[in-house]
Amino acid sequence: MKKINISNNNVFSWYLLIVPILSLMISSSFLYMDFPKPVSVQLFMFAGAVLLYFSNAAIFIILEKYTDVMNKIKYAELYSVKRDMETEHFQNILKINDHYRCFMHDVHSYFNSFRLLALNGENNKIVEIIDELKGKIQKETNLAIYSSNPVFNAILSERVSKAKELDVELTLFVENHINVDFISDADMISMFGNLLDNAIEAAEKCDPGKRNVNIKVFMGTNYFLIFHIENSSNIKVKREGDRFLTSKADSKHHGLGIGIVMSLAEKYGGSLNLVQKGDLFVTTLTISSFVEGQNANFGTQRV
Repeated sequence: MKKINISNNNVFSWYLLIVPILSLMISSSFLYMDFPKPVSVQLFMFAGAVLLYFSNAAIFIILEKYTDVMNKIKYAELYSVKRDMETEHFQNILKINDHYRCFMHDVHSYFNSFRLLALNGENNKIVEIIDELKGKIQKETNLAIYSSNPVFNAILSERVSKAKELDVELTLFVENHINVDFISDADMISMFGNLLDNAIEAAEKCDPGKRNVNIKVFMGTNYFLIFHIENSSNIKVKREGDRFLTSKADSKHHGLGIGIVMSLAEKYGGSLNLVQKGDLFVTTLTISSFVEGQNANFGTQRV
């Protein structure tokens, strides 16, 4: 038996339920009626009862289909809202990437200048320039190179900075020569960005000194990318069946991130595994690096 969830705001669905209620009242009234003797009238009443039964069955089928369609429409609307939010986030990442490229260009210029000054014996001038740029260099070197992919590198750099601002201890391991080029920029932001944001936000809610996020990105084999996160969490995540529910107050606009990641994981022939172990929440995203059309779809796992 499938449970049909009807929202209080779904007036049309409640109107449909009037028919079964009236049918029950009519059927109950038969107990207090004297049935007519003519066979034709009895057959007519029997046919009416049969039609009443099938009409009720049809009502529940319509109600189920209508509720399912409305839920899909609602999810599509919220998905669109989430995508719009990520568009702005994508622009911020592009700015970080451009800033990084400008910095690297300036570094090459500085070294060329240092070389010319050194050849001319102007060592004091070199020291003056280094002292002048010391603060800027220290600030800019926070943009570490985690990956040769600029978008993926910007995603990680931004989250590392965010964790520092929130006093979250973040450790990050990225395997050398990691391959993420098969993932589109938008999908990369949606998958990795959502998972990292969730982990950092959960850790932030813990007591100082217990705010930890451990991230590992590596190739499980030559064909599978593993994105593994372990973060501290002091909130018991709610579940509805095999689905995790958002713990955020604004549940209308939150909680879509995991759903989006699950859909994208399936798109890339992978899976998303979520496990809560006491005060530790473990997220493992596995996606296939096969080209499209050759991916083996392993579905989405939720533990």
